[in-house]
Amino acid sequence: MEEDSCMRRIGENMIHLSTYQPQEDEEGHYCTDIPKAGNTILVIDLVDPSLRDMPIGMKVIKGNKIDEGRRSRT
Repeated sequence: MEEDSCMRRIGENMIHLSTYQPQEDEEGHYCTDIPKAGNTILVIDLVDPSLRDMPIGMKVIKGNKIDEGRRSRT
């Protein structure tokens, strides 16, 4: 599972991130770079069961790098 490029380790915990743009590619999913601006479905799978009972937060950054990006939603 750790070889999956969509898996991310946060401390001792694992999460799986995927994005989809069905209007662009019905079968495709992306783990890092999203190819086009537009409607995007973001899926966050809390792999470790202990995370499922904790409040979590996330930031969506518009831009190529965090330092040049602009926060869109928290």
